[in-house]
Amino acid sequence: MKQGLPVAAPLTSPAPVNKNITMFKTSFFLIVLFICVNLFAYAQVHKECSTPIKPGQELAITAAKKARTAQRSVLYSAPYPLKVFIRVFADDNGSNLAATEADVLRQFGNMRNFYAPHNICFILAGYEVTRSTVVNYMDIDDGDDMAALEGYIFNSCMNIFIHKTLRADEGTLNGTAYGIPNHYLSLVSTAVSSTENLSTMAHEMGHCLGLLHTFEDARGEESVTRNTASSCYDCDGDGDLLCDTKADRDVGGDNFNEDCTYTGMTLRDDCDAVIQFEPTNIMSYGRRACRDNLTSGQGGRAREFVLDDHQSRIMENSLVLAGVYNYTVGNINYAARTSILVSPAAFTAMFSARVNFASRRTTLQPGVLLQPGAGGYIRINAAAVYCQ
Repeated sequence: MKQGLPVAAPLTSPAPVNKNITMFKTSFFLIVLFICVNLFAYAQVHKECSTPIKPGQELAITAAKKARTAQRSVLYSAPYPLKVFIRVFADDNGSNLAATEADVLRQFGNMRNFYAPHNICFILAGYEVTRSTVVNYMDIDDGDDMAALEGYIFNSCMNIFIHKTLRADEGTLNGTAYGIPNHYLSLVSTAVSSTENLSTMAHEMGHCLGLLHTFEDARGEESVTRNTASSCYDCDGDGDLLCDTKADRDVGGDNFNEDCTYTGMTLRDDCDAVIQFEPTNIMSYGRRACRDNLTSGQGGRAREFVLDDHQSRIMENSLVLAGVYNYTVGNINYAARTSILVSPAAFTAMFSARVNFASRRTTLQPGVLLQPGAGGYIRINAAAVYCQ
């Protein structure tokens, strides 16, 4: 323990103590202590998502990006079906499964329902339970844990991982998408098992599709007005870079009633306009039961990122594997809406390669070699889930 300086004994008797002053100081100290403890508790508990955005990172859709998106949209008919691979972790001995299949599929259905009005759908291209105590009790701040997770990522899919924990010193972290945009995300088991939390999977997927928190302040806090004539109008350069979301602040779900009305203290922006908090948007931190929508601007932003950043993860109508494919390691996923045809003597999967096929019909012609070894597998799903 750190030692302080020695204190000399008083040379005279102390002056009489004013009891009122003492009581005031004691009360004041207790009030300050109460506030500090509650702020500390809030900081510890109120951590739903750790998806990072670097200050100054520009996610606005540029003219060049829009041109590429328009060109590629011709190749795919809406709704845009994104292939998703879900991996649930358990301990090495199979215990402590992070989530049941019923809970996972229920949350997957919730996510699909949130994005369906915006012409984005999600196709379950694969589902697997993986035994790994290290990754089940994930610590996203541990480089070794992250390296272990990377071994399970399918680059041809959007990946959803479900763990018992996500951060060693912060068990309340609900999820992370690791970056914006990205093609993999992680969820903690309690966020999946909850019947009240319907939006965390959709929230983290939103980050993967280029969406920011409604209260994003990496470029400075967004002003509340949507009036273009006002000097406070800056929604196209601050906040979440969208002009049909409310200018939000991260005030936590405890500041909203059950009817989703804001109950906290009135806050104003730099131009003295009252801030309109956003309790219902999926990309906010409002009361969980209130979060039930994405705006049309958010839907448009997500579609642009789907077509420009996740084109390889859009499910095609059919696939013909006619070239030479030799796999000995890695994660390989093929998915199509109607059919997959693998031509003879053109496809080899051996050793530790993990190959997954998902379609209504998969045909392996004579001469196709499938010979997985230790740690490898070939899985053929006979049906795919459609958007409607």
